[in-house]
Amino acid sequence: MRQIHRVAFACVSLMLILAACGGSSSDADSAGTAARATSTTVAATTSTTAEGATTTVAPTTAAPTTTAAPAPTAIEVAEAVELTRPAEGTIADTHWAEAVASFEQYVLERDIGAAVLAIAVDGEPVVEVALGWSDLERTQPLHVDSSFRVASVTKPFTRALALRLASEGRIDLDSQVICTPDTREDCIVDVVAQSEAAGRTVNEQLSQITLRQLLDHTAGFDRDLSFDPMFAPLLVAADMGLDGLPDEADMVAWALAEPLPHAPGDVYSYSNLGYLIAGLAIETHTGTSYIDLLHDYLGVSDDIVLGSTLPTQRQPGEVQYGCNEGLFLNVFDLDGPEVCWPDGGFNLEAMTAHGRLVAPASAVLDFLAAYCTDGVPNDGFCDGWHDGSLPGTYAIARNFGRIDYVVLLNERTDPNQTTYGFVDLVAEIDAWVTQVVPDPFT
Repeated sequence: MRQIHRVAFACVSLMLILAACGGSSSDADSAGTAARATSTTVAATTSTTAEGATTTVAPTTAAPTTTAAPAPTAIEVAEAVELTRPAEGTIADTHWAEAVASFEQYVLERDIGAAVLAIAVDGEPVVEVALGWSDLERTQPLHVDSSFRVASVTKPFTRALALRLASEGRIDLDSQVICTPDTREDCIVDVVAQSEAAGRTVNEQLSQITLRQLLDHTAGFDRDLSFDPMFAPLLVAADMGLDGLPDEADMVAWALAEPLPHAPGDVYSYSNLGYLIAGLAIETHTGTSYIDLLHDYLGVSDDIVLGSTLPTQRQPGEVQYGCNEGLFLNVFDLDGPEVCWPDGGFNLEAMTAHGRLVAPASAVLDFLAAYCTDGVPNDGFCDGWHDGSLPGTYAIARNFGRIDYVVLLNERTDPNQTTYGFVDLVAEIDAWVTQVVPDPFT
């Protein structure tokens, strides 16, 4: 790709930033809302949701202690529930039929093309159902093992990885993460040379930031007071003088030369950038790639992989993503035609630790059986959720005592670009499951 010049592309980049992060009908900033922002600890925690409510999480032990229920005899969902669109999957028994019917009604009311619901009780799947089609033309029925981008549901994986490394003494949550020109001895992420080569200087205040603060969204970054550079690859490339799109280190080098809106540790502000830096710190400190750490160290399913932006580079079995949010400049081919936002309007490859994972629902459900969404081991008393939002996809991962569930959708807005009531969906699913398991915490 030819060199990207700031004058030519700054306006285009800013348009993408505004489209990604603004608007009253669609909060489109890459990675959804953290349903709980927790203190990084393996003791009892109290957390605050993005809506201002608090959730208390019971203390957890060093390893999951739930007792698995006997494996149920699965019933094909079509035998138990009268469904009006292509459906695949099973339920443990007819008690779960109403939950599946209610989920389909939610999907039908919004005409969502592809939707998967997976529920487990005591670590045993009781609902696995796929509704709709894997392609936008609606000719290929969806499968329960179809993969979706999970967007910010990536963050619980990153957090669990960091907490386990810390619990085993392999990384210090309170050590200096970011190297600055004056403090380059005992730090992990060093992009000083890249920043200075572009005529920028890493802010010395950033030397105070710890891995714990990055994981807790208290490092001082604030996308509401600046913007999320994850959706400004052309602007970053122009400022850094790059011949092509910035990689993750370039993104960090650019961002660390910007003013820090808050003093580290002072303010909670949900941050994709913070998790990007945390992921780089973990990779640098361990000398192992993020995805290899997930598979070989944390033990997550090999079905969970790193996603790719362009349709031609995606995984077999990955769904096509909805185009409700319009056409955008293809950041991979500036001279080519505009594309649907999920198919080239941003650079997923630079979102590894905060939004790049692609997975089937069952693999995320397996993760939830082992870990709470705040990254601590699941002892059967977790109560929290994390969602993930990218153009063309929406995901929910929920721990609810003995119950864990996952929702994956290939849209997040209707054709009018009105976002769905996803917080309400969590409340609805909680109501459905407690009709079958009245007290998930006993």
